Amino acid sequence: MELVDRISGRDHLARRIRYALAALAACSFIPLLAQIDWIHNDLRVPNPSLYLEVWNGQGETSSPPKTVLFIEHSPSDLVFSQDKEQFRASFSLEVSVVNDDGQLLDRQVQSGEITAEHYEETNRPEWNRLFRFTFNLPEGEYNTFVRLTDENINRDAVGISRILVDHTPQNQLVDASDIMLARRETVDGESGQKQTILPFPAAVYGVDLPRMFFFFEIYNRDCGEEDTLNYHLSYITPDDQQVLIKSVETVCKTEKMPVLYSLDTGELAPGVYRLLLELDVPHGGFQLVRERNFLVYQLPTDLRFRSFGSVLSELRLMAGAEEFAQLEETPEIERQAALDNFWRRHDPTPETAVNELMIEFYNRLSTARYLYDEGLHEDDLSDRAKVFVMFGQPAEVSSGSLDRFQGQFETWDYPEKQLRVVFQDEFGFGKFQLIAPVSVIQEF
Repeated sequence: MELVDRISGRDHLARRIRYALAALAACSFIPLLAQIDWIHNDLRVPNPSLYLEVWNGQGETSSPPKTVLFIEHSPSDLVFSQDKEQFRASFSLEVSVVNDDGQLLDRQVQSGEITAEHYEETNRPEWNRLFRFTFNLPEGEYNTFVRLTDENINRDAVGISRILVDHTPQNQLVDASDIMLARRETVDGESGQKQTILPFPAAVYGVDLPRMFFFFEIYNRDCGEEDTLNYHLSYITPDDQQVLIKSVETVCKTEKMPVLYSLDTGELAPGVYRLLLELDVPHGGFQLVRERNFLVYQLPTDLRFRSFGSVLSELRLMAGAEEFAQLEETPEIERQAALDNFWRRHDPTPETAVNELMIEFYNRLSTARYLYDEGLHEDDLSDRAKVFVMFGQPAEVSSGSLDRFQGQFETWDYPEKQLRVVFQDEFGFGKFQLIAPVSVIQEF
């Protein structure tokens, strides 16, 4: 398998997130996390690395509710100009909130400049920028338009994200903010570097971020100082099992109670999880629930969560015959190390934290399973899926039939490889078999 269409200069965070989504999809998990859908893009990269977190809460108890949008952006999306001994990029980030009638409710713009002595530095995740936009919005659903402009080349990208603003009625005893997902980071301060907790709009945890932090606030509106207040934290697993994190019994003695917890995600199976906050005031018979989805990604070769046979059925498409035979014969106790070494040998950039070939392989695999699922067993791939994984997206696809007795034909052309692949659905049931050249996938 050859690595094609690889974009240089992508940051580790963006790669990790796309890799996570691809791997989860490859393992039959469906992400439920809303991000930005790009509707226009003139930037130098096809998929800008912007991630959005929406948080509804309030400042002081008497102040109106507020909606905060946290947007994380990677400078690797931008074009840098060389100025003397420095590399410099300038950009602006514009956020517009529009209701369903098309009325503009608010627009805010922030701009910035990034300078670096070495261009390669800007690819590291610690160079990502986190922006905060605060809005006072009535309850409802809104379209949020995000425009990222690269000032060096005067080009931009525009994306849209649907956000929900949900306020608890004022006559309730207590209220709670949304749950904000976060991560621990090292930042530069006035007295040097320090550890801090920052919002994490991408919300992907697991092998790269084995600890998830989350934050929320509880607001006392009309709860007596001696009244009991209970809150329960739990998460719902991908198979709908509820796991308790912590139960707390306290009293309503403060107007605002900030709460920060963390959860070990390094041992969780990959998939979409739901974090739950359940509040109740027994004296007033009041209950309130807040929830937030998060994603757990583990390496697709992690045998804690997948069978050795499932992993091998995929690697058959890229491993050489001798290499694959050695993997098959690996003793059980050595299998995880053998898989790790396999991808270490097939890493085109071993000096970096990301294996681009592994990303490309599992991206193709997840796309192939989605586009060419023909009702086969989970570990099996259709002929079209196998060809897609091996050669990628064809330059041209054509279909038709010669006569009603021969079914449908589909032809994929790869001019750069001087390859034409032909599939036939003989009986019209949507199951296409490779008929030429059969040797392309014969050994698989």
